Formats: sequence, structure tokens, C-alpha cells
Amino acid sequence: MVTPRGEAVHAVIGTNAGQLEICGRFWDVPMDLVSVVIPAYNSEKWIKATLNSVLAQSYPELEIIVVDDGSVDRTAALAEQALDGFPGAWKILEQANRGVSAARNSGWRAARGSWIQFLDSDDLLAPDKIKLQMAVAQKSPQEIAVVYSNWQRVAEKEGQLLPVEELRTPQVDGKPPASLLITKNVIQPGAYLVRREWLKTVQGFDERMHIYEDDDLLVRIAAAGGGFRFVPSSGPVLFYRMFPDQPRWGDESARYRLKDVAKPWLGMVLRTASNGRIDSCGLATEDREDLIADCTMFLRNLYRHDRATFQGVQELRGMEAENLHQAEPPNHLSKIQRAIKLDPVLTTAAIAKKKPQH
Repeated sequence: MVTPRGEAVHAVIGTNAGQLEICGRFWDVPMDLVSVVIPAYNSEKWIKATLNSVLAQSYPELEIIVVDDGSVDRTAALAEQALDGFPGAWKILEQANRGVSAARNSGWRAARGSWIQFLDSDDLLAPDKIKLQMAVAQKSPQEIAVVYSNWQRVAEKEGQLLPVEELRTPQVDGKPPASLLITKNVIQPGAYLVRREWLKTVQGFDERMHIYEDDDLLVRIAAAGGGFRFVPSSGPVLFYRMFPDQPRWGDESARYRLKDVAKPWLGMVLRTASNGRIDSCGLATEDREDLIADCTMFLRNLYRHDRATFQGVQELRGMEAENLHQAEPPNHLSKIQRAIKLDPVLTTAAIAKKKPQH
């Protein structure tokens, strides 16, 4: 086997040469190197805790790459302090601010591991996360591109990170790409490992995107033939930090404007439909209904709060803009629901036909 520093090591345990004992059982192949890629921008508040969750991993073959995306605080210096003394390979890449997609791409392209663990600079991994998933990843055929597990959203309260919702258990094995866009199936980057070769196949993250770039990556991997495999876990493998004081999307006080969230997401749904209909996405009935419900949620909010962006709705048959304008809320929502089912994608033909500005 080769360690992250590159020295050749010949492990002999018991009477069987070339086997490595982990948790009381033997592996008949050397452990693959996993590269942990952490994009960071002005993350001095969280970067040490995030790195400590990586340093606490029970899987030994790690390479750690922090990509400082033009921070103006002490992110890089604090990351260096946290990594000092780590016995494996690590590096801090510093670049001008280009966004999270570019930072992740810089990281995995500089990595040497066969599997990549992406981790946002304010999130935390459970101690056995990588070991748990690598036990499955190493036995999986090359067509398995992603192994993933349960994850949970958390928020800080009185100095503690506490759950803000139930455990997320996505299930996308063997399902079409559109299944990855359903709310219940969202897989945050920290909750999976992705095979580096599949990142090369799809050329990584789309650097034009600044939201939903992670969902877009997985959809493109699935569309290219990459398989997904769920790895059961007793609890969350990722703790995804939320900031309840700042809504993710909405008006000017939110992190993103409503239209800047709705347009790229609806555009992704449109791209998964071969003929412009949700029925063509290949989803089972329950999943199709869930995706329709997610689309309806965005359209309802656009109708209520951003009528200009919503104007694409009028192009669907049976839905005149004037009728929608005059309708009482229950009526116009039922019209939207029916329209999506009848002439799905979305009601967004017009919303999505102009390429979103990222």
C-alpha cells in the first residue's frame, strides 16, 4: 500500500501478508486514499471545528485540501494551525474569490485520492463517516460513482449544535436523475463520497452556478451512467449547519432572492425531462407526485411574491395570466397543480428557456 506521504508500506498482520485489519476484520485489498476537499471563504469562525471533525476520522488514509477562496479573514492561518501535526498529506490552496464551484474544482483536481470527500467549511462529519462508506466503496464496481448515507440539519443554540429537523434518509439507488431533485432525496456534499474518475467524466462542478451546483453535479453524474449506493448508518454522517436568523431564500434579507433560487432549480428539472414533461423523467408514481409538489411550491411562491418571473405560467394551455391574476388562492393553486400534471415541465418553459444568470 502507499501512504498519503507516498512511502511504500508492506503490512503483514497475522499470517496473511498484504491484509490490513480494521475493526476486527481483514481487508484483502489496500485501503484507498480519500481526499477531503474543503472550500472556505471567510470561515474563521468554523474552520477549526470542521477540520477537527476530519482529523477525528477513524479512517486512516486521508489527504486534506483546504481551498481558501479569497478570504479576507484568518481562514487560511487557522486552517494551518489546525492541520499542523496531521501525519498525512495536507495543503492549503489560496485563490482569488471565484465561488464555491470553482473552489471545489480546484480542490479535487489537486487531489490524489481515488475517492473525494467534499465538506463545507462550516459543517461537521461523524467520526466513522469515511470508514463506514469506504467499506462499501472499495467493494463497489467502477460504475458506482457515489456512496451516500443519512445526514441532518443542525443549528447552534447556546453553544451547542442541535437538530432542527428529522434525520434525512435519501433513497436514489437505481432511480433516474430527476429523483435527486426531490426534496426528500437531496444529498448534501458532505454526506457522500464520490469517485474521482466520475468527477473527471462530468468535468466537476459547473462554475457558472452559485446555488444548486451540488445537485446539478449529481444529476449530471447520474445522467452519464454513474450509479449511487446507499450505505446505512445508525445516525447522521454529516451535520449540516443552518443559520435560522438568515432565511436561505426570500426577500432582500435572505441569503438568496426567490427568483435566483427558483429559476435554476426549475431549469434543472426541465433538463431531466426528455420531452418537456415530468412524466418523461422515468419516476415512479410517488416520486413523480413529490417532484410535482416541489415544483408547485416554487411556482406558488413566485406567483405570490414575484409575478414578473411567474409570467411564464401563462404559456401553459388552460392558464391565462388574467385568470390567474383574478383567481382566489385555492383556485389558482389548483390550476397550477393541474397544469404541471398535464403539461409538466413546469410551467417553467418560459422561466427556464432563458439561461439563468449565475
